[in-house]
Amino acid sequence: MLDLDYSLLKDVTLLYVEENKVLQSTFAKQVEKRVAALYLASDGQEGYEKYLEFKPDIIITDINIPKITGLQMAEKIRAVDDNVSIFVTTESNNNEFISELLSLNVCACLVKPIKEKELFSMLVGRGKLIAKQKENIKNTKILQSIIDADTHFLAVTDLETISFANKTFKNFFHIEQIEEFNTKYNSFIDIFLEQDDFIHKGLLKDDEKLIDLMLRTRATKRNVMIFDFAKFVPKSFQFNLIPISRENGKDIYLATFIDISLMTLEKVEMRNKVYYDNLTGIYNRNKIDEVFKDSIARADRYDETFSMILVDIDHFKSFNDTHGHLVGDEVLILLAKTIEKNTRETDTFARWGGEEFVMILPKTSKENAAIVAENLRANVEKIEHKTAGGVTASFGVCQYEKNDTKKNMYEKCDEALYRAKENGRNRVEIS
Repeated sequence: MLDLDYSLLKDVTLLYVEENKVLQSTFAKQVEKRVAALYLASDGQEGYEKYLEFKPDIIITDINIPKITGLQMAEKIRAVDDNVSIFVTTESNNNEFISELLSLNVCACLVKPIKEKELFSMLVGRGKLIAKQKENIKNTKILQSIIDADTHFLAVTDLETISFANKTFKNFFHIEQIEEFNTKYNSFIDIFLEQDDFIHKGLLKDDEKLIDLMLRTRATKRNVMIFDFAKFVPKSFQFNLIPISRENGKDIYLATFIDISLMTLEKVEMRNKVYYDNLTGIYNRNKIDEVFKDSIARADRYDETFSMILVDIDHFKSFNDTHGHLVGDEVLILLAKTIEKNTRETDTFARWGGEEFVMILPKTSKENAAIVAENLRANVEKIEHKTAGGVTASFGVCQYEKNDTKKNMYEKCDEALYRAKENGRNRVEIS
């Protein structure tokens, strides 16, 4: 007999399905001490039920057994498990079942009576393969455990679908199986919200893929925003794609997501402190100074113009003197919200200081800016404070001219505003 390594069978479980009790008993005596467990069945239905119960590593079945045939049993098992090793036995070596055996991925067909040498040669060879498979499965589980312990999102993708995701990723998207994700989203990039300063689908150029967008985005700007349906808030992530292989003509990437929501929130809060007025909630002087600088640069470079509107609340001192500073603050807030509500998206409105406000209107002549100012004036005139009563404001308008600076534009607007005050207040004057 060949020098076989029987130790390769010590962890193998085996199911033997044979109607003939003598053959079944002989087989059991030869095998049961060599394997981890041996299960016996006398017909195809019993064999299938024992497979479902014990999930053996190897199945050896006769073709002609009662209730359902060995091949019918194998077909039912294959519907559940593509990998289990199945061998069939038959009385004679013929080609009657060859095509069916191939379709069922049967490992081999053994002619009865099975010779002990042939049997153990086959079992040891298969045991070696099973041991390797079990080692791979064990290593995969260990790796999966390590990956699942990672608090960052990890997914393997061809940029359309995903083929792997760690537990953190699955939990965030509330999925058990990968197929759920691929069914829900047409493309991997669809999970990203369309938000300024973040990577999203709307930034893709013609015939461009996500990896192309990533490559033309600075590393520090490769951030994405994804909606967290559990907490019902958007979350921001530092995003990266790492090439790992190529399959079926497609590049495969490891997608990594590092949660930077807290960092982003702190950044937004800091920006709000720098650019927003604490009382009214609108932009402050820092923001308007930045817009001034950009507007002048654009006007000079592209031969454009822009206009400025200066707004001052009429008789504001009397609100403070008569009703107190709290009422004065409420009037400031009411006016700011009224004008902000009626400000065009292209324009920038900010508190300049005290009771003065300023607006920058890109690509707008002073004549058109005056029309905008008149509309704002009319809306301010409708304000009725419960204590202070009616509120009005005066407006000064000017237009950028070549070589103007922020200082002299303010002076031009201030002169127009002064004339509005002198001419009766609650009016618009152009410089």
